[in-house]
Amino acid sequence: LARRAGAATIVPELRVGISAADRDAVAELPEGPIIVHLGPRWTAAASSTESLLALFRELRPLGRPLVATYGGDATSLADAVRRAGVAEQVVGGLTFGQWAAAFERAACVVTIDTGATHVASAMRRPVVVLFEHKYFRLNSAVVSACHTFAGVAAT
Repeated sequence: LARRAGAATIVPELRVGISAADRDAVAELPEGPIIVHLGPRWTAAASSTESLLALFRELRPLGRPLVATYGGDATSLADAVRRAGVAEQVVGGLTFGQWAAAFERAACVVTIDTGATHVASAMRRPVVVLFEHKYFRLNSAVVSACHTFAGVAAT
């Protein structure tokens, strides 16, 4: 499809450029954490802030540091995670490159259906994606196709 659209060079892997400055900006994050990316859809349907906090508590026995990342649309969720003390660090205000560098440090990324899915895949990190039931089939097919194309087998 890309060739038919006129692309002269095909790059089959997802890639995100990360600078040394991006990596330096997130160097205080622990190595190998589980990163949970927060977004408003965590609580938009049948879920709640309390169920999100419960997820953090259920991840704790895995023995990895827990880090929450968030954008400007999820500050109230980030505040709730901070107040509950369920994550070692809650990090927002990152540039795109810094966000990708944070994911590069992760053992795993847990997210709802957001761009975080694709950034984590580009960083070659395992991703657990929680889909809203009504979109599960559509999103599963899209994610599977994107990540298989990127050379990462989606399950």
